[in-house]
Amino acid sequence: MKKSTFIFYAAFFLMAQYYSCFLQAQATIGSSDEPNKGSLLDLKERSGVNENSTKGLLLPRVNLEDINELYPMFEKSDVSYNATEKKKHTGLLVYNLTDSPPKKLCPGVYSWSSAEWIRIPEPCSFFEFLCHTVADGQYTEYEGNVFAIDNYIFYKSIIDVDIESEQTISYGDGLHIIVPPQKIVKSEYGFFSFYVYVDGSTPSGNYELPLSNLNSVLGVDITGSCVINVNILAATFSIDCTDISTAATVNTYMDRTVQVPYNVSSVPYTVSAGNIGGTVNGITPSIAVDQELNTNTGYITVTLKGTPTSVGNTSIPITIGESTCNVTVDVSNTFAINCTGASTTATVDTYMNKTVQVSYAVGDVPHTVSAGNIGGTVNGITPSIASAQTLTDKNGYITVTLQGTPTSSGTTHIPITIDGSTCNVAVNVSNTFALNCTGVSTTATVNAYMSKTVQVPYTVGSVPYTVAAGYIGSVVNGIIPSIASNQTLTAKKGYVTVTLQGVPTIVGNTYIPITIGGSTCNVAISVANTFALKCGNNVRVPVTLGTTQFTNYVVNVPYELGAAPAAGSPYVISASTNIGGVTPVNGVTPSIATRQELTAKTGYIKVTLNGKPTATTPSVIPITINGQSCYIYLDITTPVSLNIICPATAPIIGGVVDKALPANTTVSIPYQVSGGTSYKLTGTTVTNTEYNITATIASQTLSSSGTITVTITGTPSKNTNGLVTWFIPIGAGEESCGIRLSFVTPPPKADCDADAYAFVFQQNGSWYAVGDVGKVSGVEYGKVYGPYATEEEALRHPEALQYCAYTTGNRCVSVYKRDGTRIMAKFFSVDSYSDVYKPESGRVAFSSLCTNDMYIYPGGKMRYEFNSLQHQDKKGDLGVVTVNGVKYLGLVPTGSGGTMTTKPLMW
Repeated sequence: MKKSTFIFYAAFFLMAQYYSCFLQAQATIGSSDEPNKGSLLDLKERSGVNENSTKGLLLPRVNLEDINELYPMFEKSDVSYNATEKKKHTGLLVYNLTDSPPKKLCPGVYSWSSAEWIRIPEPCSFFEFLCHTVADGQYTEYEGNVFAIDNYIFYKSIIDVDIESEQTISYGDGLHIIVPPQKIVKSEYGFFSFYVYVDGSTPSGNYELPLSNLNSVLGVDITGSCVINVNILAATFSIDCTDISTAATVNTYMDRTVQVPYNVSSVPYTVSAGNIGGTVNGITPSIAVDQELNTNTGYITVTLKGTPTSVGNTSIPITIGESTCNVTVDVSNTFAINCTGASTTATVDTYMNKTVQVSYAVGDVPHTVSAGNIGGTVNGITPSIASAQTLTDKNGYITVTLQGTPTSSGTTHIPITIDGSTCNVAVNVSNTFALNCTGVSTTATVNAYMSKTVQVPYTVGSVPYTVAAGYIGSVVNGIIPSIASNQTLTAKKGYVTVTLQGVPTIVGNTYIPITIGGSTCNVAISVANTFALKCGNNVRVPVTLGTTQFTNYVVNVPYELGAAPAAGSPYVISASTNIGGVTPVNGVTPSIATRQELTAKTGYIKVTLNGKPTATTPSVIPITINGQSCYIYLDITTPVSLNIICPATAPIIGGVVDKALPANTTVSIPYQVSGGTSYKLTGTTVTNTEYNITATIASQTLSSSGTITVTITGTPSKNTNGLVTWFIPIGAGEESCGIRLSFVTPPPKADCDADAYAFVFQQNGSWYAVGDVGKVSGVEYGKVYGPYATEEEALRHPEALQYCAYTTGNRCVSVYKRDGTRIMAKFFSVDSYSDVYKPESGRVAFSSLCTNDMYIYPGGKMRYEFNSLQHQDKKGDLGVVTVNGVKYLGLVPTGSGGTMTTKPLMW
């Protein structure tokens, strides 16, 4: 409302100026009414003073160029434009269109003031602080203190300003506002940070820091009247002596310091050296050296010097910085005690209640010593003043009571303290010691040197307690007791190690008295007799193997004792069913049949033997009696006998039915002769009629060990169809050994009027057997089994075949099973459809045709040679080939073919 009114009057003034120039009188514009008397120019849209108008005064629109110049009213080059013209145009009104913060111009009504354009009714609001948003508008601090406190306020801005570096605005008297780098953006509610800095030089008082002074930081005038208030208070200082005290001794010079608390509002603060109070009871307070206080609170060192002359609490007034308080000095009397010669006695673990007289010296009398404990408990003893004692002489004795049960021996020093003076009262505590030999014993052997220790229980009143080394008793039955080395006992109950040494001469219980620390008891020693068996190798019993039978047979075994037993106390040998061990030795068990009492130093013990010896060894019977061992020797004689040792695996005799066995067919049977060095063997002939063979053993004299040769002759009469075991008796017929027979049927005479051999061959150190048919793509081939490590394994393969060996040349070869039946075809070399021509992989096939292509005979190399004209270049060695993982008989590289066995098949 204020702004509108101002513009209206400004417009009216302008029109009045205009018409006064041309009409030189009052005028009304807009109606025919007379102008108001007070107006030079009256603008009316309608008649009547109070009629509402719908129109107004429109001022000229001008783009002002400079807030301090009448541009564009004048050209910048106009020489007539000067200060006089500026003054003449005072009151000129325009509506500015220029909006330029750097020029401090914004749209609105401006009036020329002769020096600058003034915006009506207020300057341009480019930037305004919102005063109610300031974080902290009031600061209070003591004079002399330095502080810098962060603050912030929100603003309203139509400009962007980048404050690139920290800016400081000084207000005088050490007051500053510091603006850190930040960005001012166009915003209705922007954030502005700053901090208030006081450098400590500001006098006490209230100060206002207008934020409008920050216009140099922003580069534009700041709208608003925001103010930061700073209140600087006058500095304060105080001291407080509450609970500040020290001690002194009457008539004794003192030089002590106390720490007095202070509180100062501003630092640093200096306390100067010098006296800070008068002398009271001979004591003067002072500050020894200047003290600079750098914290608001702390302590001042105050020195108290002098010689107090009266006892009791003395208050010493001190004054620092116009602040006063009292330091208390507690002046005490002098008092001393002396324990020299103050001593008494006690016994460990025994309650004591004794008094001693302790001398004293006191500075002034009367002086009262209060009742109560005057020291801690030492070794169970507590010192005390039984009742209060008033001392009336400066020198004399105080009665001190000592009570308690001491727990350790020796001299105990009991510290006592009376009125601050301390000394030690001596108590000589004697110890107690006791031995107890109940149950303490050991053993010895008569006439044998002994050196043993026993553990003797003790109780002692106080530890440590030392038992000195040396003899602790006299010799009894040749034995003397001693302490071998010093023993320090650290427990009140325990054991002392006592050594017993010597050679006892009497059998039985001996009691050895020992004495330690004045305490005596007896250690028991059980002296045993010695016992020894004196067999040597002289205790011998004749035995005939197989004949001798021991039944309660008595053998006298010599013994010797260390000493002859005392009358009525024989040495006892208890009955025992077995004194030779749990298991009988060679069938014999030794025993003590009945209890035997030995009364002589030497003699014989009767040992009973039961059982029958079964072998020549062992021939030594160990016996043990009362821990002593020796041997009873059996002098064993044995008859000569033959022991046949049959092989674990019976040997095999192989052959072909209706063909005589080879002349050198033999079997070796191991043997061993016992009871002598030779054995005469009677010859034996045994015939197996089922298979028409005979075993012959020749009469001969056998040495201690070797082999017996069994000769096998005859012509096998039938197929064994497997392995058949035949037992052959040897010698007198008590023992026999088995051999296994393996006879196969040869091919029929019509097919093979010759010897039959196994189709088994050796190749590259391994043995193989050619077996039954292996069919591939309709062609039947000779299948091969193996490899085997031994020839016998191949000969015994169930699928192995046999053939007739009637020539070593090329021929057609027929093959047969073990029972003599021929398989369906003969071996032959096939024509071009077979892969026999492929080197190292050709197979030999079965066929009903026969061509003389094979070289196969016992002991010879297998070879194939195709004899037809069209294939006469096809030849080579035969052996094992593998096709698709299966072994066949076929072509192999020259020189690597198989060699045929010279033996028939075996089961």
